[in-house]
Amino acid sequence: MKVATRRSEASPAAPDDQLARGSIWERVPRWLSIPFFVCVLLAVWHVAVALEVTSEFVLPPPASVLAELWSLLGNLLTGGYVAENLWITAKEVLIGFLLAAVSGILLGVLVAETAFGRLVVMPFLVAVNAAPKVAFAPILVAGLGFGIWSKVALAAFIAFFPLLIDTAAGLAGVNADQAKLFCSMRAPALQTFLKLKLPNALPFV
Repeated sequence: MKVATRRSEASPAAPDDQLARGSIWERVPRWLSIPFFVCVLLAVWHVAVALEVTSEFVLPPPASVLAELWSLLGNLLTGGYVAENLWITAKEVLIGFLLAAVSGILLGVLVAETAFGRLVVMPFLVAVNAAPKVAFAPILVAGLGFGIWSKVALAAFIAFFPLLIDTAAGLAGVNADQAKLFCSMRAPALQTFLKLKLPNALPFV
């Protein structure tokens, strides 16, 4: 009876021991498990190409890809064509984002603060936003050419709507009690906007 009792008392502890031990991947450090998994993927990739499961034109072997990446890195550091094109792309992104920030924030203020913006401008902007952005690329290229400005316009067009929506949401999401406080103190509309609504909208923007 004592032996049976000891066995019955020990049996519930077995699942707890298994939970304490956990999975083998929880016991292996990440600095070891992640590189191991990457090596396995590279090995499978290499074997798939070597056995001609897929064509080298579709999926080159890992060694060729690493060699090409190393060549591109050297070209970038020495100021070759990769660095030149990277600088052009960076200019397109930065100018496009600045244009989107200015126009998106200004229209966001218009939509949140005026009835004209809410009732007239916002439905038009929602209709434009519903259209696929890629559809506007040929129009921008036809109007602005193949130079930098067509890419800048497309970058600004893509980044414009998130900034507009976040600005309007931040301005409209003012705490009701704080708004009543400003109203009870008869604060001017401009002061309410600068002291209350704009600081509230900045985290959204």
